[in-house]
Amino acid sequence: MNSGARILYIEDDPGLSRLVRARLEGEGYRVELCGTGAEGLAAFDEALHDIVIIDYQLPDRNGLEILETLVAGGVKTPMVIATGAGSEEVAVRAMKLGAADYINKEASGKFFQLLPSVIEKALRQHELAMQTQRAQSELRESEERLRSIIASIDDAVLVTDKSGLFVAVRAPGSGARSPTASAGWIGATFRDVLPPAVAAQFESAFTAVQAGDRVEQFDYSLPSENGEVWFNAKVSPLKAPEGGFAGVTIVARDVTARKVSEEGFRLASLAANAASRAKSDLLAGMSHELRTPLTAVIGYAEILANEYFGTLNERQAQQVQIILQASRHLLDLINDILDISKIESGKTELELSPVRVSAVVILTVDLLKETASRRKVRVITRIPDDLSALQVPADERRVKQVLVNLVSNALKFTPEGGSVEIAMRRRDGALAVSVTDTGIGIPREELERIFDSFYQIRGRPSAARVQGSGLGLSLAKQIVELHGGRIWAESQGDGKGSCLTFTLPLGSAGQ
Repeated sequence: MNSGARILYIEDDPGLSRLVRARLEGEGYRVELCGTGAEGLAAFDEALHDIVIIDYQLPDRNGLEILETLVAGGVKTPMVIATGAGSEEVAVRAMKLGAADYINKEASGKFFQLLPSVIEKALRQHELAMQTQRAQSELRESEERLRSIIASIDDAVLVTDKSGLFVAVRAPGSGARSPTASAGWIGATFRDVLPPAVAAQFESAFTAVQAGDRVEQFDYSLPSENGEVWFNAKVSPLKAPEGGFAGVTIVARDVTARKVSEEGFRLASLAANAASRAKSDLLAGMSHELRTPLTAVIGYAEILANEYFGTLNERQAQQVQIILQASRHLLDLINDILDISKIESGKTELELSPVRVSAVVILTVDLLKETASRRKVRVITRIPDDLSALQVPADERRVKQVLVNLVSNALKFTPEGGSVEIAMRRRDGALAVSVTDTGIGIPREELERIFDSFYQIRGRPSAARVQGSGLGLSLAKQIVELHGGRIWAESQGDGKGSCLTFTLPLGSAGQ
């Protein structure tokens, strides 16, 4: 029941009006009364009244005239004609004019009994009519949107039946390259209209979609006057009303521009890789040529420093130490260049074996103990008991190289009285090793770039005083990635220290 519905009752009999209102309000309706047709027309508001009941015989005009006036004004509210002098002729005229129903009030008992059901019926019919109207309007709008969308795209749309025959073809607008020739494709098979190799692709996709109720997607090419044209086909299942397979829908998009771009990128990538390999080979060759005489320079400088051929005065000793320091730095740089060039050229093979990383950490601390002592920096290790004996598949020499680079880097940039901490932990199925220092920190915008070859943070006096090649972190990154791990840096900014972490896969033994 439409409880709470608002009713406008136009009736010239005051007693009957009060009785009707009492009856309907007892059913939960809200009733507004008017005694003449003029009052009723003046009081009516489509936004306020859900239904109008109009007495046929009113002092100023009859109910059909009021009905006709309201209908002519475009009113959609349901209206019921009530009369005590009813006839089939009045009922027929009322219904033709647009009344929702008709009720005879000659027998008052029956009138009061039937009135609520007549109102309910009229309201239900009106609601159904409005729902149907809205649905039809939405359907029209949806169809129009779909037509507009299809008309605006440059994709070809093809539909087949369950046997693979084309039943609908929509080619792109004129001038667009299309895999569809014309509407003459309707009734044809893939092999009737496409080259054999392309037809085989469509037949394979059709079979897969039919068998697996899934979407298939692939690229194919067709010859054209201007060369090869590439398309991407998306083949989707078409369902019958009962839910069975009814065919496929194919959306074919011209992707020639993408293919040309991909080919250009591929060629550029090949050229870049060739240039990179040439650069690496050149650096490796130069490094080999430089290392031989440099080794001799270091050897003779060490002979002089050890005073095998006579005592050096203080100034001579200082100069020899400068030669040794610069030569060893240059040798480290050459060795790093050789390592990077080997990795970039794919000539580096890891010698994997079970490695106890905690032992490599301790060995690294021992190797750099003198450097830390000279710089007055405290080195701390934090190795949980459950990780002290853990072994991971790795190249031990390379892992030590990574750790030495990271810890050496931390010692370089940590001022006197600071500390460097080496910690181990499990992280996302891998072993994570972090080197944290209380040094000068790293600006946020530099966190990714510090792993670039030869890159050093600029514009910082404290960093400028530190000698380095700019290759240590780059080499560490490439070694870690060779192992299948990753490396990253974290810092809160200048003067707030930094933390460099790398991971190594645990392997089956460490899971």
